[in-house]
Amino acid sequence: MRFGGNVHQFNQIFPQEKVYLQFDNTAYFQGETIWFKAFAVKASHLERSQSSVLYVELLSPNGVLLQRQKLKLIAGQCDGCIKLVDSMTEQARSLISSKPYPSGYYEVRAYTRNMLNFHDDLCFSRVFPVYEDAPEGAYRFASVLENSKSWLGSYRPKEAKKNTVNIEFFPEGGSLIFKQQCNVAFKVTDANGAPLDGILEIEKEADANGRKITASTEHDGMGSFVITPAFSHIQAQFEYDGKRTKISLPKTESSGYSIITDCTDNDSVNIAIYRTADCREDTIGMAVSCRGELVSFSIVPIRALKKQVSVSAEDWPIGVCQLCLFTRSGKILAYRSLFHTNMEFEPPKFRLAANRQVFNPLDSISLKLNLSYKGEPLQDRFALSVRDAQDYGTLYSDNLLTNLLLSSDLKGFIRNPEYYFESNDSVHRRAADLLMLVQGWKRYDWEFSSSDKSFAEKYRMEDSLAVNGWIRKNNGTPLKDINVMIAISPEEEITVELGKYKTEDIGYFGFNTKDFYGNATLSMRLTEDNRKKAVPKAKMILERAMLPKTRSFDGIEKMLANSHKKAYMQLEVLDSRPDTAVGQMLQNYMLPDVDISEKVKYLDYFTFKAFNVQDDVEMTLDLGENTTDLIGYLLDKGYTMFVMSAIPDSIGKEFDSNRNTEKIAYSDGTFIDGFPVFWYLHTQSASAYEPGVIPWSINTEHIKSMIVYDDPVTIREVSNEVPLFIEAINRHNNIEVQNYMRGNESQKKYYLVDVRLKESYQYPSAAELNTGTRITTLKGFNHPVQFYSPQYPDGPIEGQPKDYRRTLYWNPNVITDSLGYAEV
Repeated sequence: MRFGGNVHQFNQIFPQEKVYLQFDNTAYFQGETIWFKAFAVKASHLERSQSSVLYVELLSPNGVLLQRQKLKLIAGQCDGCIKLVDSMTEQARSLISSKPYPSGYYEVRAYTRNMLNFHDDLCFSRVFPVYEDAPEGAYRFASVLENSKSWLGSYRPKEAKKNTVNIEFFPEGGSLIFKQQCNVAFKVTDANGAPLDGILEIEKEADANGRKITASTEHDGMGSFVITPAFSHIQAQFEYDGKRTKISLPKTESSGYSIITDCTDNDSVNIAIYRTADCREDTIGMAVSCRGELVSFSIVPIRALKKQVSVSAEDWPIGVCQLCLFTRSGKILAYRSLFHTNMEFEPPKFRLAANRQVFNPLDSISLKLNLSYKGEPLQDRFALSVRDAQDYGTLYSDNLLTNLLLSSDLKGFIRNPEYYFESNDSVHRRAADLLMLVQGWKRYDWEFSSSDKSFAEKYRMEDSLAVNGWIRKNNGTPLKDINVMIAISPEEEITVELGKYKTEDIGYFGFNTKDFYGNATLSMRLTEDNRKKAVPKAKMILERAMLPKTRSFDGIEKMLANSHKKAYMQLEVLDSRPDTAVGQMLQNYMLPDVDISEKVKYLDYFTFKAFNVQDDVEMTLDLGENTTDLIGYLLDKGYTMFVMSAIPDSIGKEFDSNRNTEKIAYSDGTFIDGFPVFWYLHTQSASAYEPGVIPWSINTEHIKSMIVYDDPVTIREVSNEVPLFIEAINRHNNIEVQNYMRGNESQKKYYLVDVRLKESYQYPSAAELNTGTRITTLKGFNHPVQFYSPQYPDGPIEGQPKDYRRTLYWNPNVITDSLGYAEV
């Protein structure tokens, strides 16, 4: 019984958490705002989470982290919004202001720091289509535009290539065992991951009982069959749409245990256990857990090659359960997931009534809402969204109930999760059992929670804002008993918070801080006992840099719910500009066909990439890594760089004013994609840099931001089209230089790289360059934002002559009274 006690103790010490986000809409258009309500709970009993900090992130189609928010969890709930507008850098905004993100498929993910102790797959994640801008509310004509040129590089793993017909097999318990009855589930999908229906056949020679096996898909491409394997390698054929596909079953093991579970009775589970003769355990343990908490434990005597066991399920909670068979030493013999529907479970009921049935445009609508639980009024809070009935979203249909009780405990996308809660009849229970067999996984690791296998907690539970990290030598060795002293100065407050922590054996330090909103200056200093000077050659690694791994998309996640919207444009290479030029206009207008004699130059995602070098440097330092020079930074961003020499060519000659050399532009033997680079270096106050400095050798710690123009251009285009370079030309009294830059003498093309340097007083000091001192920006909680909800007919409409919002009302905290009523 020590295993059962270990499971309970593990959950008390290392509780797991779940996060679910409810959104105001199912899809979004360029420039819109994503509104959301977050729920965070302890996984075991779905109580409010202990964590007080929630991280919500927006990732681009290719996996670039675009936005990251810290939200304050109060009683396990919080709310916020993400604007689908790229403010980029101050440098880029000065050219084109803020701009909507390009159309494509974006990911919103959310997690508490505690969740990262277990597995990155535990993070809440959802893929949203972002449609092209729809002028004047013409949403029905919009499409999702996937354009690989909109983003530089790829940080998201590619989707696994799939065949037209894909078949996967899942032996119950984990393995096919030679000459032992085995239940095998299978799942059939198309190239996008959508289910296919058909018939699976296995020749009778493959079964030890000499029977031909035929099985049909039963629900969402899933089915199962029982086989007694006669060979180590078994072939099957699947017939779909009149065509046959051959596929191999998993390799048969010569020794081990197999199980066949009967879940048709809701009050009990019957398990047939089979084993080979060389497995000599006289007793085995059998445990059932739900969301990591033990709900059933027994010792099973097993002296024959087959054992039948029945387990009562009356007291099990509703949700995904895990059945595990194991030896005295804790070795797992068989493992599978089960879905249990507790007959006593009843979700709250919700009723809605409007003040009338017919409404005119701009009418005020009054909605009365009532919440009850088991016939009694329920005083609670919930999120309410009133939106356009037209659905532009994907096949995703999770809600709070289906996510917390089903989807969050399984791996992969689940079609129509609400189906498994519609009824508790044999048909729905059978479908749920198939789902458990093909998508169940070990979210709650039995070996960690039950035995003496060590569990390394990487991140502590954040019950407040915190500064956590590790102090290590350059070779990675932890530094013990080092004094970490910090000072936190919030921008919006006049108080300064001080702290001191002595590192532990692994070099760890951790501070809880007072709540604050916005940014603060964080000053850190390391000292040894009885010494005031900083510790040399020490790396400060901050926990905030530890992000979940970026996952790949599954094709089915991007399938759109409406059939007429399933076809989307796929553009991999663009030689010309899009049909609509945005520039700084408020709206898009389609132009009639015209003959273009020269390319139109306008600034958008297709003309330059803006990089926040300063933020990237902070991330590098947080990881305890060394910063690089400018060329190393561009290489990291995916550019193909080549350095031929550091000798300037003709355009790199000194541009002088009264013979006072001041290099502001270079082409110094560096190349991007085979084209020479034209560097422009400036600060906010001056368009110059120290003479004689090679641009690409500048350390990124001196750089604030940078713009790299996408297409090579001639110097004439530089002078005529890019305002920053006009300033560079006009600064010089040398007519020869001005004529050269404005003239047609050179048709040579250059890649333009516009680098904004920090002001000199912002350069890191000698003390900061010593790794025992660090000054950085610490982000606090994001400020709450109220939903824009004007009063008509005379209310304001932001930024446009008409209001085309598709979400008309969003309230993340509708609160019912003691009688269960609320009115909006």
